[in-house]
Amino acid sequence: MFYREFVKALREQDISQLKRLLATKKSKRLANGDRHILRLIDLPIIECIRSGCQTLDPENDYRKCEILKLLVHHGADVNTRKRKPYGETAVLVAAEWGYLRCLHVLVESGADLSLTCCREETALTSAAREGRGECVEFLLQHMPGTLLNHKNSAGRTGLMLAVLAQDREQSFLCVQHLVRAGADLELTDGKGNSALLLALQQGRDETVALLLEKGALVNTLNSDGLTPLAMIAPTGRARLLNKLLSCGMDPTLFCRNREFLHIAVSQGQNAVVRGLVLNGFPPSDLDRFKRRGIYIRSHIVHQLPPISPLAVAILATRPSCARYLIANSFFTRYDLVQLPWEEAIRARLWARSLDEDRLDHLKARQCLDILDFLSSRPRSLQQLCLTAISSTLSYEFGLEDRVTHTTTQDRETWMCSPSFRVKVDILEIPTTLKQALLHRTPSSKICSSYWENIVLGEERQFPDCSCECCKDV
Repeated sequence: MFYREFVKALREQDISQLKRLLATKKSKRLANGDRHILRLIDLPIIECIRSGCQTLDPENDYRKCEILKLLVHHGADVNTRKRKPYGETAVLVAAEWGYLRCLHVLVESGADLSLTCCREETALTSAAREGRGECVEFLLQHMPGTLLNHKNSAGRTGLMLAVLAQDREQSFLCVQHLVRAGADLELTDGKGNSALLLALQQGRDETVALLLEKGALVNTLNSDGLTPLAMIAPTGRARLLNKLLSCGMDPTLFCRNREFLHIAVSQGQNAVVRGLVLNGFPPSDLDRFKRRGIYIRSHIVHQLPPISPLAVAILATRPSCARYLIANSFFTRYDLVQLPWEEAIRARLWARSLDEDRLDHLKARQCLDILDFLSSRPRSLQQLCLTAISSTLSYEFGLEDRVTHTTTQDRETWMCSPSFRVKVDILEIPTTLKQALLHRTPSSKICSSYWENIVLGEERQFPDCSCECCKDV
């Protein structure tokens, strides 16, 4: 009965009863949990943290703290490990559940913050994983500096785990503390994901902005070949994309980025299209384009040669985007020699324009007019030369995946080294031609909100960009 009374008092957090029981001669055996107690519960020093109410209100934290003080005072070992399966210590449990007062008591009593459980997690990584901001701040002040970048069994540091914490507000707070303490932003987990890549995957824009401000690498890829551009472009978050581009992301460095302009065009993400064009994304043809099933179910797809961004704009009835691409001479060889005369495309657009039940029937008519314009206006010699040069320089960028495995060695074959932008920069040609190849011209800076007003074949001045999405370009 004596041991059962102790267990009951511990679970009910009855401080007065625990004081009475610990005042006996068996106090040390009770505090450390002898065999009679361990048949009923886990170690008392861990059970007092985990039992009872798990809410983080001050009163609950105070009760647990007082019980913990009692156990420590009567000889409880603060570094003892709980039974299987995880082998956690009291400080790991307190950090995971966010009991800051308990952490204070344990650290003051000599708890070893470098001890890990079977998952190789420290108190810091446990607190970061659960988004315990105050605990993370406290642990950073008291733990050895060598633990700051400690990795768990999955290869993730406290910073990476903080990015993945469910509570967005607490997640950002933990990231702030860790970054301020000097956490390494370049480390990657077992799948090659850095903290920045994980933040992009989770849609934590405020965390991404903070990591970019602190100098996180933007030209990286994980073991699946996913880059920052691959994670942000399909979502249409143009302002964040442009932030990455302004921080030095080269969209032409990895061949797995080649389809994202096509995707942005097909989905009508004009601000994303503008950002990529402004930052040197080359016009390239894809052997196939299957995203979202837009064309894959059409018989036209099997009749077309490689598909260009302009062809996607026409097929998806995005006339404003098509005008922007044409105004910037954003042509592939296919656009110049075949697209304007594709009978299958014209037939499809004509059928759409006659079907007034379709929402895009007027846009289909505009796309037919654009094809008429292209077929009636010969391209200048300069445009032909620039298209030929661009096609040659971007050939490697437009290639299909040349690997089927995901080893570190294979990942190198996904890189276009040097990238298209670097190739243009090292060319011994006039600066004006380099700017034209990279589409850094007045026409490329037209805000996406004015694309409807572009008149093909005419030069026109547009007011300064006022679009929120374009401010970071």
